[in-house]
Amino acid sequence: MLRTSFITCAWLAATSAAAAQTPALDQAPAQQQAPAPPATPGFVIVEGNLKAVVRLFEIALGEALNQAGTDLQTWARAKVGPDYTVNMAPAALPKVSAILLPDNSLAFDIHLAEMNVTAYDITMRMRELQQQQAQQTPPDKSVDGRVRAAGLVKPDPVGPVPKGGTASASQQYSDYVRDALLKAMVDQAYLLPIGPGQMLTVQVTPVDVAVTNIFDKNPSRKLILSIKGDDLEAFRQKRLTREQLVLRIIDRRF
Repeated sequence: MLRTSFITCAWLAATSAAAAQTPALDQAPAQQQAPAPPATPGFVIVEGNLKAVVRLFEIALGEALNQAGTDLQTWARAKVGPDYTVNMAPAALPKVSAILLPDNSLAFDIHLAEMNVTAYDITMRMRELQQQQAQQTPPDKSVDGRVRAAGLVKPDPVGPVPKGGTASASQQYSDYVRDALLKAMVDQAYLLPIGPGQMLTVQVTPVDVAVTNIFDKNPSRKLILSIKGDDLEAFRQKRLTREQLVLRIIDRRF
């Protein structure tokens, strides 16, 4: 009997201690806290509006490159003259990729394939050879000393080929690309949310598509155009003119 009472008392004591350590049901919601989400260092969600604005600027850069190609075509046709036909095209369409930097600065990397200028080079070489042949062929005179029609040299409507070789169409294309991108940065950068302390950078990376020989790789360097957000803000507030803003753009070659 004494043994049974002792076991019963021990069981009651253990049950009371467990009940003291367990919170009441009506107090449990107030004392318990939801588990904290796992920490993700540097995790930032980019809002859709920023992506849409960046996409518009990518399109503006693509249109600027198309304009550079059109300007090159116009320049080439003026060089070869109306008696010749020349058409040029890039080896591949350009690819524009936006990069969001940690300080919310924006960079745009353009992979630009080489321009196929073979048609222009061949046409200019043909002009040069024809001019040389015309200068070396003496006029065919008749018995009475008059010059026959076959001996007359037709004047060149665009003038002689420049000495020291033809003008480089590839270099001309590079100049048109640079000018078109400068114009796009000045005229379209107001779309981008770039403010003081930030930067806008447009980088052109030359790539070879048609050229597959490793010994004929594109010798062009990267073109890196950068402008400070402070200058863009001053331009928005009309404290800088368009011409002044162009002069603030940093031009680097790498």
